[in-house]
Amino acid sequence: RKPFNEDRKQQISFEKRGVIREMDNKPRPYKTVDFLTFKLKYCIISCCLLKIGAFMRLNACLLEEAKKNHGIITTENVEKAGFSRALLSEYVKAGTLIRVRQGAYMLPDSVHDDMYTLMLRSSKIIFSHESALFLNGISERTPFIHQLTIPSDSYLPNSIKNECVCFYVKPELFSHGLTTRKTTIGNEVRCYNAERTICDILRSRSRMDEETIVGAMKNYAASEQKDLNLLAEYARQFKVFSDVKRYLEVLL
Repeated sequence: RKPFNEDRKQQISFEKRGVIREMDNKPRPYKTVDFLTFKLKYCIISCCLLKIGAFMRLNACLLEEAKKNHGIITTENVEKAGFSRALLSEYVKAGTLIRVRQGAYMLPDSVHDDMYTLMLRSSKIIFSHESALFLNGISERTPFIHQLTIPSDSYLPNSIKNECVCFYVKPELFSHGLTTRKTTIGNEVRCYNAERTICDILRSRSRMDEETIVGAMKNYAASEQKDLNLLAEYARQFKVFSDVKRYLEVLL
């Protein structure tokens, strides 16, 4: 016969098992979520986040600089004002600024000027061909892809090349006809004048749509601001004089 203490231990063990079985058989209550409590917590958290964002207001100097450029500010502007570019990341996290392109940021209530921010990426970018036709008012059709010209001895990063059509020209011809025009948003961008643009589309006619060329020549011929002497000068430099003459003899 087993000693008393061992029998007692076994009896206690059986009693514990019985209690556990009874507890398993009983339905367990679940914790209900009070909707009002949840909503109250949500409102408190939202107010705290808004309060944090309110403290992250844009510096008055930087805000003034952004307003000059129709809501756009660049990393270069920030550094010239004496601030660190790391501050821009903090503004983006707080929702004070929106990063629209590498090195370019926009105020939340502004409209993104795609042509202007693209030009800010490089001092060598000049809008040409179809983009210049649109900026000069010779074409009413907005190009789906921006077209620009850079010197043949320059380099653009792939991030720019992937979003536009690049044309290359000899460095000595790069600045011929350079001017500025306003975008639809109101920012001034670098582009070629109408006469240089006409020479460009004829020079690159293998990469252009014939309908675009004919429409541009018609609009230029009907324009009151055309400069035929300047067009003839550019046409000789870019070796498209015979093509220009052939079109204008029909249209004028």
